[in-house]
Amino acid sequence: MKNKTRWRYNKLGLSILVLFLITIISLPVMAENGNGNSGVSSPPDYKVSRPVVVIKVTPPASSNNISQSVKLYDSMEDIESQDYLQGNMSVEWLTNNSEGSHSEENDDSGEDLKFEIEDDLTLNKQNSESSFGFTSSNNSENVISPNYILVKRNSDSNYKSLDKRVEVLNRNSNKSELEFRLDSNIFNDYNWKNIEAGVYTGQITPNIGLPGNSNKRLKIIVIVESVVNIEIPEELNLTVEKPVEDESAAIEWRVKTNNNNIRIEFESEGIKLEDTEERNIDEEHIDYKEFFRYYVENDSVNSKHEFVPGGNSEVNCIDGELKLRYSPNDYGDEEWYELMAGKYKDTVTITVTGN
Repeated sequence: MKNKTRWRYNKLGLSILVLFLITIISLPVMAENGNGNSGVSSPPDYKVSRPVVVIKVTPPASSNNISQSVKLYDSMEDIESQDYLQGNMSVEWLTNNSEGSHSEENDDSGEDLKFEIEDDLTLNKQNSESSFGFTSSNNSENVISPNYILVKRNSDSNYKSLDKRVEVLNRNSNKSELEFRLDSNIFNDYNWKNIEAGVYTGQITPNIGLPGNSNKRLKIIVIVESVVNIEIPEELNLTVEKPVEDESAAIEWRVKTNNNNIRIEFESEGIKLEDTEERNIDEEHIDYKEFFRYYVENDSVNSKHEFVPGGNSEVNCIDGELKLRYSPNDYGDEEWYELMAGKYKDTVTITVTGN
């Protein structure tokens, strides 16, 4: 019993001794790394203000007319609440011991601070404006390449592309202000209709890690706004020379947009006889829509929509023909003689909205 007790005390004493020896041996190594005398120094620390950059862009008819604004956010929470602060991103050294900080193993990380974007910015489907629609983009085929994301220090004269490392803070400087923008040539290179509206997100990768692995907060977000151009002639003219025969006329229409999630609707005010002496009498007993029909057709996708004057129709194509057809046999029950001779007018409105 005594031998067993003594063995336990001896074992405890040995453990304490071993622990003490390890501590003594480790102290010089920790101190050497801390004061920079090891020969291979650790990278300097720096801080970033407003680490989330949001570039909002309206695609132009030509690259010279591009409209864009840059907002820099302090946190993701600010983005979601849209409580943002405008200004430039600021990068500043926390530690900057230029002498003796050179690392042979990692030349870049021991010197200047550099930013790049390693992967394409991918489109996140937008669910609501308040949250910017952040969703998974793993299956997205819509991208913005890093070479179109530009940055410069306010002391620089030219922007540089972030598809490779760009110096944003020199070791001989204490602080720098960064300005971001989207290269307008993207709309010439890919045609603005092929750059879908929505929120594109990516990550800025520094060559020196932020303290606490906070480099994940360096976000780059590009918001491409929806643009819609409606191409259609001003008038659709239909002349009925013989009221007993069918007659029709058509015009081509086209909607050009960078939003693949839109709704297109045609709406007619209704066909009315323009000012004549017999107009008041005619309107009392004639319903003009009984003799006419509108058709929105697209042969390539086999789409055909019909609606009466004074009505509306939602279509599932972005181009085609708008046809107006007169038929006393099919629509007017052959009562063509009730129509007064004269000039009739209608206004058809095309409305494009985002879903």
